[in-house]
Amino acid sequence: MNDRLIKKLRNFIDDPIFFLLRQVYRLIIIYPFQLFVSLYFYFIDTFKAGNDEPNSDVCFIITSVVYPEMNKKIEYGSGRSIFNPPEREQQTLTTINSIKTKVPSAKIVLIEGGKKDWMDERTKKLVDQYIFLGNNRLVRFACDSKLKSFGEAIMLIVAFGRINFYSKLNFKISGRYYLNDNFNLSNWHSEGFTVHYVKDNDKYANIDSQYILTRIYSFSYEMINYWKSAVVKGLPYILIGYPIENTLAKFFPHKFVNFVKVVGIAGIAGSVASKVYVED
Repeated sequence: MNDRLIKKLRNFIDDPIFFLLRQVYRLIIIYPFQLFVSLYFYFIDTFKAGNDEPNSDVCFIITSVVYPEMNKKIEYGSGRSIFNPPEREQQTLTTINSIKTKVPSAKIVLIEGGKKDWMDERTKKLVDQYIFLGNNRLVRFACDSKLKSFGEAIMLIVAFGRINFYSKLNFKISGRYYLNDNFNLSNWHSEGFTVHYVKDNDKYANIDSQYILTRIYSFSYEMINYWKSAVVKGLPYILIGYPIENTLAKFFPHKFVNFVKVVGIAGIAGSVASKVYVED
């Protein structure tokens, strides 16, 4: 009997009603939604223009919420942020400057989902594209909800059609973290996805892990629609409390996934009771 089956049996024994409700939710909502998303992106891939090419070598897509709903707690009980808007903007500025230092030729896209367009004009001029989504009703609803992953996913989904720079190699990085001296561009594969898998706080877990580090990951130009599809497919799971770290691990096609041991970022986690410096 494999581990997955054992886990399901335990879940059924612990709470049979909740277990059965989850299975109904899968059958009625999740599976039909996944089929629709798969067909949608299949037709996009099939009928897209043949001359579609990347417009740069490397691009960093930064997600940021400088001005969040400060007083609302997120799903795991802590406040959404212990940083004020000026502190969060400085963190995003540090992210931008670290990219310019480590990968000077990279394009930078900054996606901002805060309640107000707090970002300084000088900061906006440092990036190649600035996308403010805070006045979008769906983004506002998602980012102000208790589900932090819901906000991240909706921000990306709404931004998909607005991003002007899709490169040969694309990074998604969170605005609270910056590239440190351990970052090495050559560690990131030029094809497929490159991710850092984590499992039960084991920083060196293998590809069988159920979680990836979403502070930073990369994908090649050929993987763009797989990336978009994975973000969208995760929504029904995110709405019932699954973190985006789990849904992306679930829906990135494993045959295209590469593993990186040291990602080379650092920063301060802010959705906790106290400020915690992290380095990966």
